[in-house]
This record gives sequence, structure tokens and C-alpha cells, in this order.
Amino acid sequence: MALDLNAEQREAVRECSRPVLVLAGAGSGKTRLITAKVAHLIGAQGVEPRRVLALTFTRKAAREMVERLRSAIGERANAVRVGTFHAFGLSLLSESPACFGLRRGFSLLDAEDARRLLAEIAGLEGSALSALLAEVSRQRQKDPSAEPAIAEAHGITLEAMRLHRDYVARLETLNAIDFDDLILRPLRACRADASLRQRLRSRFDHLLVDEWQDTNLAQYGLFRELVGDGKPFTVVGDDDQSIYAWRGAHPENLRLLAEDFPKLRVIKLERNYRSTAAIVRAANALIAHNRHLFEKQLRSVADGGEPPALWRCRTPEEEGERIALDLSRRIEVEGRRPRDFAVLYRSNHQSRPIEEAFRLHRIPYRVSGGISFFEHREIRDLTAYLRLVCNPRDDVAFLRAVCCPRRAVGEGTIERLAALGAEEGLFAGAHRLLAERADSRLRGLAEFVAAIERWRSAARSVSLAALARMILSESGMLDAFARDRDQERGRRKRQRLEQFVLFLERRGLQGEAGLNELALMSREDGEESDDSVLLSTIHAAKGLEFAVVYVAGLEEGILPHDHALAEGQLEEERRLLYVAITRAREHLILSRAEMRRAGGTWSRSEPSRFLAEIPAALLREGNPEPSSAAAEAAWHRERIRQLLAADAPS
Repeated sequence: MALDLNAEQREAVRECSRPVLVLAGAGSGKTRLITAKVAHLIGAQGVEPRRVLALTFTRKAAREMVERLRSAIGERANAVRVGTFHAFGLSLLSESPACFGLRRGFSLLDAEDARRLLAEIAGLEGSALSALLAEVSRQRQKDPSAEPAIAEAHGITLEAMRLHRDYVARLETLNAIDFDDLILRPLRACRADASLRQRLRSRFDHLLVDEWQDTNLAQYGLFRELVGDGKPFTVVGDDDQSIYAWRGAHPENLRLLAEDFPKLRVIKLERNYRSTAAIVRAANALIAHNRHLFEKQLRSVADGGEPPALWRCRTPEEEGERIALDLSRRIEVEGRRPRDFAVLYRSNHQSRPIEEAFRLHRIPYRVSGGISFFEHREIRDLTAYLRLVCNPRDDVAFLRAVCCPRRAVGEGTIERLAALGAEEGLFAGAHRLLAERADSRLRGLAEFVAAIERWRSAARSVSLAALARMILSESGMLDAFARDRDQERGRRKRQRLEQFVLFLERRGLQGEAGLNELALMSREDGEESDDSVLLSTIHAAKGLEFAVVYVAGLEEGILPHDHALAEGQLEEERRLLYVAITRAREHLILSRAEMRRAGGTWSRSEPSRFLAEIPAALLREGNPEPSSAAAEAAWHRERIRQLLAADAPS
């Protein structure tokens, strides 16, 4: 494969006979390396494309990998198994449900429905529920068994263990799984069934994993089952970019890898192709304060560059204003586009003063992490209908669908259905209730059950898109939105539903397999804005890069965050700032406010300790340029005059 690889990348590509760990620093070309290695395995090593498995963590990264492979090896790329860990797990479960303790037609609950089910079982709400759910999540990600001794070692309480046991039992009754099950069920099955384990291992000659530092213990366990003791593999990661401990990532998997595979070869990619030398020097100085299992030192291939700027602002409002003014000047003076910029921060609440300033200065922006298209209530309602049609045992979908639009089905009726359908679910209970008595008060329930049965018959011969259109036209959903007193809101909901049906048509999704694929789709799958500044948490910006990056709120208690410090996560907070710094290609601005308001009272903010860890010689303090204060003031006045003129009535 003719790719411009450096010596270390070529070394990693050509090593195909043993386990390889590639420590890929920020901007070091890891995606290029993975693509080149897959092409090398197929072209030079003669491995069949279908016997290569490449796993990553986002659908976006998987799509990019497939696109690059198509450019490199043509149509053979279509046979390579490329996808996320969870998509791979779903494919295994869908292929042979019985091997993994499931029945045909199982449902995949998304995060919200899984939380609602846990809340119902726990009988809690608010902070008490959140704390308990966090424990259950840790148990499911770290502990593939449910043994009390192991749970206790992980700090899991008996209350959380009981909730986990009842939750798993309810999932079994519903013939449903959650995202964690996509990893846990294949892992448990492989450990329990030697013949299944061997069949899965024999499918692949080489396994590649991207973003290794983001794997949790269950994912590591599944990886170990797939590769065994002798199969060659390549994993690519960077311990300095491990920032997802809060969702189960276990950077210690790098150490476990070295312990479990004595023949592991470690290759370091230390050339940074993204950022200027000045930015890389600042990043290196910061991350040097962390402990490292494998030492590495980034080196920029681009000489020079201006040192990162450090701004001291009086308040968060002034911070937002200065960012807006500097960004506007760069657009007008340097000819940049809004999409060249990103403003990054530790927590979502920090966006408010920045958004206010951007609105005042008419700067187009988008906020990462806004509500996903698939999370809109009307989309979730229609999806619940589809899930129930495909899996009548899905009680979570039943409860959502039967209330949209509202029917005369109250809590008493639901309790009766639960009693009658204790073994087979609410839908079966509804059938029994309607059979045992004729009651005009059950008319709404009877119409609902008849409609579901009618659509179940139709589902055998039509696509999900056609089924969705049928449900929309016959369920009363569209009529309810048409009667909405807020006509514009009703119109938007109908429009989103039409867009959703068109999406189903474009993807050609079919049956329960299509619904489960739909449940995997995250907010990353939404379409990006065409030309706007990105406002984002640092967590959400990982993997992205921009010509100019502003990092706001570098203060004690914010970055590093108070909660993270209380949990002993100082090194992860330092890695978080490292990730933010290495998103910048040409210009980096670090800013902090000297005063913040909490509960109506102003208090002084201390600068982040991380700023002191970057030598002053590597930063430049001061106001955003132009070259003189007078010129800057004149430029600002002219900018405000233009804005006022634009607002004047014609």
C-alpha cells in the first residue's frame, strides 16, 4: 500500500506475527497506521478481508476507517469487519441469540429506557437514584459475574447488588438487553462454552483495536477471549488521552496487556503532525507531571509557531466577550471561517456567557452535546411502537406506546395487566384482560391491542419505514400533534417524524435487527453544522482538531474539577487539559476568570494548578492583539458600530 508512513509507522504495519501495542501520541497519524496495517495484512500477508476484525469506539471513526480502506484496497474493504465494540457484540447476539441466552426478537434498550426500568425497580428518584445507578453501572462494566466478593472489592453495596440482580431478571422476562449486555453476554458465553469460544477465535486471523485506553474491564475480557494466547493482534492507544474513567474506561488495561502477553512488542509514535512546536512543547510540559507505564515524548514536525496565549479575565462574562471579539477579528482580518474555531470547557454550564457573547456579536455556533435527533420525544414514541410490534414482550415499549396518544388506560389497569401477564408481559396481560370481560371502559386498550396485532401481521412483509408510516397514519399520533395548541411545536414534531421515516427508508432497516441497530446510534451520528464555531466540553471534542482553540475556565474547582479531586482523579483531569491543548493546530488560547458568582455572591477564583505546571517561558500573557491597545479599541468600536447599524430599521 503506497502511503507516506514514517519509520515507526512502517515498523508497526510490518509486524504481523506477534502482539503489538502502538502508543500513538496526539496527532501522530494512528488512523493512517491502522488503515495501512489492514491493507498490508490483506495485500502483502494474504489474509482474507473477512478474517480481519477492526474495533473502535465510535461509529464515526468506523466509517472513516472504512472510507480510507476503500481508497486503499477498493471493494475488498467491504468484507473487512470494521465497527464499534457494541456493534460487534450486537452482530454476535443477532446471529445466534440462543448461544447467548436470548430468544429471537429480543429488544435493545437505549440508555433512557434502561434508566427508567432501573428506577421503576428501585422505587427511587433524584440523587439517591443517581448514586445507586452509578454503582450498578460500575458493577456491570467491571464485574462480568455478580459474585458478592468481587462486587465488594469494587466498592459495590449490597443494595446495588440486589438492584442489579432484579434488573437482570426483568431484562430476561422482557427478552431485552442493554448496552452493557452487548459485551457481557458474549464474554460470559465465551468463558462458559469452550466450543463457542473456539468458533469465534477461528473466524479471525488478526484483531485490531483503536483507542485502547478507552476500553473497560469487560471489553478487555472479551478481547482476551477472542485472541486467546497465540493470535497476533494490534492495539493502538495513548495513556495520556485516557479521559473516560467516569464511564468505565480502564487505562490500567495497558499494564494488563503487558502482563498477559509477555511477547508484546511496544512501538511508539511520537511525531505530531497536527500542532505547531510551541503547542506541543506546552502539552509535553503539562503531561510530564503524570506517571507513565511507557514513557514517550511528542515531537512536532512543524517548526515554530506562536506560544499559547494566557488570558486573565475579571469575570466569565468578560471571558466570553474577549473570546468573541478575538474570534471575530481573526475571521475578518485573517480570513478564517467559523468552522476553524473551537471553544472548549470542562462542564456544560460554562457555555452560557460564551453563548451570550456570540449571540451579541452574531457569531454562528453550535453546542456539542445538544439533544440528539433520535432523543426527541416523538421519535422515541414512534420507536416504542416499532419495538412493541417486533417484540410484544417489551413492557418498556408497551408503557410508552399505550400512552401516545393518551388513552383511557390508567394505573389500575396497568397493574391488572402486570398481574395477568406476570410471565409473558403486559401485552399478553392485555389480551387476557380483554378476553375475560367486555367493558366499554377498556375500549381504548382494545383498539390499541387490535392495532398492534394488525401491524404485527403487516410487519412480516413490509420494511420498518413502511410500518412506521402505517403506525403514524393509524395510531392517532399525527392527529394529536395537529391539535397541539402550539401549532409551530406540533408542526416541528410532525416534520421530525417525517424525517425519521425517510431516514429509515434511506438505511433500509428491517425488523428487530434494524431496530437494534437504530438503538446503537448515538448523538455522534447527527449531521454536523456547515460553518459554525464549535462550543464543546473537552470530553466531547476528543478526536477533533481545529486551527484555533480557546480553552476557557482554567481555574481550581473547574479544571481540575472539585468532584474529580475528591475522587482522586487529578491525573485524569491533567489528561483532560492535555487533550484540549492538542486539539489546536496553529493557535491556542488558555483563559481564566478571576471572579465567579455562586448563589448570587461573587468570590475570587484561583488559577488552575495546571497553569503553573507549564513553564512561563512557553506561554505569552496579555490581551488579544492587534498590536496596540488604541488600535484594538478602535477596532472594537467599529465592530459595535457595524452591529448597531445592522439592527437599525430600514
